[in-house]
Amino acid sequence: MDIWFNPTNSDLFIQNFKTYEPILSDIKREYDLVIEAQRNDLSQFEIVKSKLSIMEFKMQKEIEKVMHDANIMIQDLVRDNESVQEKLQAKTQELMLMTKKNESLMQEQKRKAELKPAEVFSINTVS
Repeated sequence: MDIWFNPTNSDLFIQNFKTYEPILSDIKREYDLVIEAQRNDLSQFEIVKSKLSIMEFKMQKEIEKVMHDANIMIQDLVRDNESVQEKLQAKTQELMLMTKKNESLMQEQKRKAELKPAEVFSINTVS
């Protein structure tokens, strides 16, 4: 008789060897327990793998959202910076004009201070 020991014909195998039936039954029982434990472990592994996959998907979506929000914030900051730069440039030009005006007024005041009092009087009456 040519019988191979595997899960599908193990009972038949054990029945054909009456002498070794008790020990073979114990071996089969232990084998079944190990197989069941491995099935449970595999089942738990698949559950954990699924949960990990779901978490990975959620984290990827969260990363995309954060990146999108960060890009919007950067764009807003760039616009604000451009606005501030334009205002700074306008104020710088205004300052340059005021500085020139101030220099001109200071030169005029200096010129008036150097004039004799009679000349100041005649300039004031002419102006």
